[in-house]
Amino acid sequence: GEIFSRGSKLPGFSQKIIEDMKAVSFPVTSLELGKLESIVFQPNPGLVQALVLREQGVECTIDQADLSQGMFRCLSVLIQLEYSRRIASPDIVVIDDIGEGLDFERSTAFIKLIRSKVQGSTVQLFAATNDRFVMNAVPLEEWILLEREGNVLKSFNYRNSKSVFDEFKFTGL
Repeated sequence: GEIFSRGSKLPGFSQKIIEDMKAVSFPVTSLELGKLESIVFQPNPGLVQALVLREQGVECTIDQADLSQGMFRCLSVLIQLEYSRRIASPDIVVIDDIGEGLDFERSTAFIKLIRSKVQGSTVQLFAATNDRFVMNAVPLEEWILLEREGNVLKSFNYRNSKSVFDEFKFTGL
């Protein structure tokens, strides 16, 4: 909520997040900070702020505790990336199991969208996965494969293992 709070003071920030969510097939129509109502904290219920949104076709608001895991992960990453881009902050964003909680179409759209957001920005994105659909959405030139033997970690990428990556296009790793 804190990054969204800061970002929402920037012109068009909330609307851009709504547009990005729609690009990933989440039909969000409004997004703001509001009271967390799906979980009650004692002794001061209603004091906790949360992301609250509306979806097309849904009459009530939905706070972040009631969002699906995939939708919340997507929303969180989009908020972070948009804020970092707008303030030109040199950030690193790490996403473990990037496609988790998203179906194939949303996962593919999400990856395409966040890749476009970080290109030309000051944000470095690292996304881990073992999902073939996710891997297929990212060009081989952007992959880093890690191999661990005991306490030794080796990394392979297109620059240091070009022939292996070129061969992969035909045979698989």
